[in-house]
Amino acid sequence: MSVLVYAICESDADAPLCRGVGGQPLRIVRDAGLAALVSDAPADVPGGGEQELWEHEQAVEALMAEHDVLPARFGTSVSGEEEARGLLSERAAEFRRGLARVAGSFELAIRASLAKPSGSGPARSLAESPGSSYMHALKAREDLAKELDRRIALALGPLSRASRSTRPRGAPETVASAHLVERRRLGEFRDRAAQLAEEVDFAEVFCTGPWPPYSFSEDEGAP
Repeated sequence: MSVLVYAICESDADAPLCRGVGGQPLRIVRDAGLAALVSDAPADVPGGGEQELWEHEQAVEALMAEHDVLPARFGTSVSGEEEARGLLSERAAEFRRGLARVAGSFELAIRASLAKPSGSGPARSLAESPGSSYMHALKAREDLAKELDRRIALALGPLSRASRSTRPRGAPETVASAHLVERRRLGEFRDRAAQLAEEVDFAEVFCTGPWPPYSFSEDEGAP
């Protein structure tokens, strides 16, 4: 039976009391001074549903409450405990660097969307075609999105150990960023995010978290 991997942490961790995906018991596999939180992969539960995603996240967050973690993406699996131990051994140096990178910190997420145009922008000249007017409007919205990204970085970057900004696919007027924030600065970060939401009158700004540091588990992703 294959084994689901939820997170990597230090070897002194114990498995949380909650259940994993499909109600499977959680357990710890250890090797190379590290530990992996795992469970058997349920054969009769469809993968990727909302319930399964929540069960995975609940297990990772329960472990995160007591330990620094490198969370694994939902559905990460190995063939069994032997392969899980091999993973810990083969990538031990990488995992230790990752744990040092996120030590004492959590991920907070910012999502901001431009307000809908008011329709009161500058009037189009008689010589300007509808297509040209449309392109100018798109350029103005793109400039606003860039300014929004800049304002978020200026306000919240100094409160973060690391930050990553993205433009979600299919949402050109939305800016999203992930911030690695030390535990002691969580309140300060949230307060500054709330202040920024009031300062920016051309967008809606939301802050969520703390979450497991998915965006910072590796140099470019999670294990």
